[in-house]
Amino acid sequence: MIDFEKGEGILLNAEEYSGLPHRRKSDVILRIWSFPALAPCRSWTVFNEKGNYFLRRIVWDQRSKKQFVDPLTFGTEKQISSNIIEPLLNELSQIEIPIFKPVSTIGIDGVNSGVEYGGYNASAKLSWWCDPPESWETLQNWHAKAMAQFDNFLPVSSADL
Repeated sequence: MIDFEKGEGILLNAEEYSGLPHRRKSDVILRIWSFPALAPCRSWTVFNEKGNYFLRRIVWDQRSKKQFVDPLTFGTEKQISSNIIEPLLNELSQIEIPIFKPVSTIGIDGVNSGVEYGGYNASAKLSWWCDPPESWETLQNWHAKAMAQFDNFLPVSSADL
C-alpha cells in the first residue's frame, strides 16, 4: 500500500533528503510543489546558505509499481545563480491575493499545488487543489513559471519513472 503521507512528507522536507547534503530548515527561503494524481509528484526547494543559493528537486512517482517499504524518490541539487532566484522571489513578493476565497473542491483526480515563502517560520504557505480561485491567477501563473524555470535549470531525471 502506498503511504501518501510519508511520500508527501519527504517532498515537503527536502532539507532532510537522504543522499543529498543535509541543509538547515532555517536556510529554506522558498518551496513550491505539484502533486498530480496521475503523474509523478514534485517539489522544488531553494536554500540560501551564507549568500549562496541552492535549488533542490525531489520527485516521487507515487503510481510506480516499484514501491518498497519507503516511497521511491529521486533528488537532485544544484547551486543556482542569484540572477535566476532573486527576480522570481521579487516577483512573488509583489503578488497580492485575497486568501480566504471559496473554491470548488469537487473532483477525483487533480493536482495539489502550493508555495511556501520565507525562512524557518514561513511568512506564507498557500496551497490549492486543481484550479485556485480566479483572484489567484497571478500566483498560479507565477507557480507555473517557477516550475518551468527550475526544471530547465536542473538535469532531467535519468531514472525510468
